[in-house]
Amino acid sequence: MVLFESAFCKVWFDEESRVIFAKWNGLLTLEEVKEGCSLMSVFIEKHGVKLHFSNHVNLKVLSNDVQLYLTQEWFPEVEKLGLRKIVALVSWDFMGATSVEKVNKEARVGELKIQSFKSELEGHKWLME
Repeated sequence: MVLFESAFCKVWFDEESRVIFAKWNGLLTLEEVKEGCSLMSVFIEKHGVKLHFSNHVNLKVLSNDVQLYLTQEWFPEVEKLGLRKIVALVSWDFMGATSVEKVNKEARVGELKIQSFKSELEGHKWLME
């Protein structure tokens, strides 16, 4: 079920696996990231979602303001809402992958586990364990 679709992001929910997916594109503004993440937060809370698969393959470098928002606001927020695991599928592009992995390492979370993968299959496997 598609929840949101724009040029910068597509968000959908797979009812069978109970995973919320996001596919991000391009060089994102803070407003775009907040729009996609806010929508996911509402859905996560309303439906008790525990798993998120975030595809960053077509993503350019994350700006500092986006990195700060994710690490200091959104990750702690969705953890409080019950999210427990996030897969970040990263690009083979060095700069894009580096900024995503930096965010994942700097996230201030307790119970929320965040793991980066370059293989979609490996990411799904880890998420469903």
